[in-house]
Amino acid sequence: MVDVVANSKYNYMGGGFVFVDFSLANIKIFTNARWLDYPTRSGLRLILVSDKLMEPLAAYWKVRDDRIFSVLYTSDGYENILKSIDKIYLRKMNATRVRGRMTEKEVSVLFLVLDGCSLKEIAGELQIGSKRLYNIKYSIERKLGVRLFHAFQF
Repeated sequence: MVDVVANSKYNYMGGGFVFVDFSLANIKIFTNARWLDYPTRSGLRLILVSDKLMEPLAAYWKVRDDRIFSVLYTSDGYENILKSIDKIYLRKMNATRVRGRMTEKEVSVLFLVLDGCSLKEIAGELQIGSKRLYNIKYSIERKLGVRLFHAFQF
C-alpha cells in the first residue's frame, strides 16, 4: 500500500489519513472495540487496508463506526486500489463497498474465541445455546474463509 500511495500521481502524504493494516496477522488487535481510540487521537481519518480474510470484519467496523472513512480491499488488485485511493483523496466519494459483513453476534463470538473462552463460557456470556453457537461458528468460518477455531474446544 505504501508503494501505491508513494508512486501515484498525487502527493497523498498531506491528505489527512491514517492507513490501518487490517490483516489476519493483526486480528487480536481488532478484538477490542476500543482499538479505534488510539488511531483516531490523531484527528486524521482512518482507512482500513483489509486482506481477503478480514473483509467481513472490516465491513462490520466500517458500518458500525463513522470514524472509519473507507476500506481498501487488497483483493481488488492494484488498478482498482489506485482508483479507490484517487476517489478518496480527491474527495469525490467514500470508495468503500460493503461486503458480506459480520453480524454483531458473530463479532461477539469471534472476540470471545480469540480471548480464549471455552464453549461453555461463550454460551453463558452470550446467553445462547450450543446449537446456535455452532451455527454462528460455522457462519464466521464461512465468511472469513478460514478455520479460526481449531483451538475452540467443541
